[in-house]
Amino acid sequence: MKYYKFYFILIIATLFSVTMIYGQAPEVEWERLLGDTLAPDYGLGAFQTSDGGYIVGGNSTGWNGGYYDNVLFKLNADGDTLWSASNRTDSFQENASCFRLMPNGTYMFSGYSNQNPDAGTAYLYNAESDGSYGWTSLHGTDSIPETATCVAPAGDTAYVAMTRFWFNSQYGWDMKLRYIWLDGWPAWIEHYYSEVADEPACINSISTNGYIVTGMTQNPEYYDYELLLFKIGYFGGIEEWNRIGGSSDDYGKWVVETSDGGFLATGYTKELDGNTKDVYIVKTDSACHPEWYRIYGFDYHDEGRYCAQTADGGYIVGATCKAFESFDFWLLRLDANGDTLWTKVIERELDQSLYSVDITDDGGYLICGNSGIIGGNYDMYVVKLGPETGVEDDDSKLPNQTSLMKNYPNPFNASTTINFAIDKAQHVSFKVYDLMGREIETLINARLEAGHHSIDYNASGLPSGIYFYKLETEWLAEAKKMILLK
Repeated sequence: MKYYKFYFILIIATLFSVTMIYGQAPEVEWERLLGDTLAPDYGLGAFQTSDGGYIVGGNSTGWNGGYYDNVLFKLNADGDTLWSASNRTDSFQENASCFRLMPNGTYMFSGYSNQNPDAGTAYLYNAESDGSYGWTSLHGTDSIPETATCVAPAGDTAYVAMTRFWFNSQYGWDMKLRYIWLDGWPAWIEHYYSEVADEPACINSISTNGYIVTGMTQNPEYYDYELLLFKIGYFGGIEEWNRIGGSSDDYGKWVVETSDGGFLATGYTKELDGNTKDVYIVKTDSACHPEWYRIYGFDYHDEGRYCAQTADGGYIVGATCKAFESFDFWLLRLDANGDTLWTKVIERELDQSLYSVDITDDGGYLICGNSGIIGGNYDMYVVKLGPETGVEDDDSKLPNQTSLMKNYPNPFNASTTINFAIDKAQHVSFKVYDLMGREIETLINARLEAGHHSIDYNASGLPSGIYFYKLETEWLAEAKKMILLK
């Protein structure tokens, strides 16, 4: 296996950020520290909402006498706090590991609760769009520790959560897929047992109505960890399973489906020296087989935490790095072939840890994690970057076939971009349908020239849910699914 590592030597640092080679990265528009300075607060995710503002979710011990609880901050478009909320359960630790904005406009936390005194319990918490309590759901047994490491929408009627549970002292952790109705009631469970330790880190819905999962699995020969990537069907059956890595530790932290039906995963690898972590980015086909991979790093521990596909077919990766004396946020922008367009370190005096990156409607980026503050605690840290400049689509080459790409972002709130290509001039019909197959809107009904085309679709007048967009030409009729999230 051949690896590529890109080292960056930084000489001059500004107060807030450092832009590195290959292009012009976006500038910081605003940044916010959120939380109680007398207690630790950890940001797990920040996402743009349909009103143009932002929702931030995380953990804090400052709301309930030192016990961990889930907390929410609603920000306006300028980053100012409109309201904050917490579940504040009495005398229990509820420590979330994942925060997501869901297609029905509610907010979901997944993690761990000690409400069961004999064993930790997988924990889901749902909050309404205004931050008020929705429901709490606990899953597990009286004797086996279990944690919900990640959660995702299952269409517009349910959720799926991946959990890790203690199998036994010989094999360690294994995994479950839990299917949960919108009101928190469990529907069914799928267990994934193996003779080595396995741990899920991220689950996302995919266009085939199934799910893609990444995390880690133990190598039965060397007992190091390898990046785990597996695709499962709607009812939990394994369709593809692959271990990716070498003879040192590799770990997947986030995975998304790409417009060609493949997947992009990021995490970390120790393959270069067997000791320090480097950012690991892997692009696979639809069967989870690697097509290319990249390794980025400084001289100490760096790891990818979040990735997404951009409207031009490239990728954005969010990472935590140690470029200077402390750990910092790191963005890496790649083109569709995995080549670097730009990278950016967002520096603060004390340690930071990145957890999410959201692509905003203006083409900028919203980054969330936590940052150390004077006094030894952490606060949630949110940074809004403006649109990038100097990154353009290569439309000079005519496509050699007609094709329809997956919209991005997906799920989306209010607007999304749909790209398609036609190899010769012809009549094109482009329509949007609801889940029942009823036509919602005709976006194109005209003759178009050969080339790459893009539609910026605004669905602000539609309710949250699943929709389909369909491209019809003289030689092709193809439809893809998109999820409107408000």
